[in-house]
Amino acid sequence: MLNLTHPQFSSIQKALEKMYLTNNVVEATNQSEIFAQLEHLQKELALCEKALAEYLETKRIAFPRFYFVSSVDLLDVLSNGNEPELVTRHLAKLFDSMAKLEFKPNTNIASSMIAKDGEVVKFDKECNCTGAVESWLGRLEATMRSTVRNYLADSIVSYEHKPRELWIQEYPAQCALGGSQIWWTTEVNAAFARLEDGFENALKDYHRKQVNQLNTLISLLIGNMSRGDRQKIMTICTIDVHCRDVVGKLIQMRVDSAQAFQWQSQLRHRWDNELEDCFCNICDAQFRYWYEYLGNTPRYEENFETLIHISFI
Repeated sequence: MLNLTHPQFSSIQKALEKMYLTNNVVEATNQSEIFAQLEHLQKELALCEKALAEYLETKRIAFPRFYFVSSVDLLDVLSNGNEPELVTRHLAKLFDSMAKLEFKPNTNIASSMIAKDGEVVKFDKECNCTGAVESWLGRLEATMRSTVRNYLADSIVSYEHKPRELWIQEYPAQCALGGSQIWWTTEVNAAFARLEDGFENALKDYHRKQVNQLNTLISLLIGNMSRGDRQKIMTICTIDVHCRDVVGKLIQMRVDSAQAFQWQSQLRHRWDNELEDCFCNICDAQFRYWYEYLGNTPRYEENFETLIHISFI
């Protein structure tokens, strides 16, 4: 490591001061032994940088999301590890949508997370942001995922107990959208089951239900609501339009089985009651939902007039 009290460093410092006071560049750079002294200092600095890089690597291994930030930002995080409110300015670089935390007054206990878009989601359990920064950030990550998972599980259970337009407004945007997608898969599979039982209009009946659900959400958008609620409902409308078109295509192609490729090739979300976990299926592939908090963001840009037009077609 670089020793600033070393006699050689003192001599280098004096040489640099002399260079600074010398106006002639040739005279300044041709001082006795200056090159050897600076070369030695550079080697010492390289050793210091190597030791620092090795230290930062140990922190990145302990909390892999540190690989997403620069060494300068990581040093700032580590130096302020005991001040969680100062660390939160880097959260957007470590998490996809989490930008801030809400703390209980005069404590380092986080009670809610705030997305980049301003959505506030209360944690299912408080997160203690004390100790080594990589440790409490790991607890924060676990709390984030358990919160999204619990809200999603609760949304699935309560879906049938109240009107959908009211149900949507009771949950974070991600969980409302995820729960809606899970129930879409469930209801399409149920329609196929009814079709196999002899109800020839099962898919058509469900398609009409989808159109009615869209019309209800569009009527909400026409009214007054907060910016966050409007964004949430517009996002769900966007996905609902896609789901409606998928069912319409299944009807058009006269698909009569849930095992048909036209249905199996769609991205289908499902909730496993035994494992109490969400899975995403497409064809023979299955992926576990990872519960990364995504905030209240649009799936793609869509202006309001176009959304209304395609929803009523």
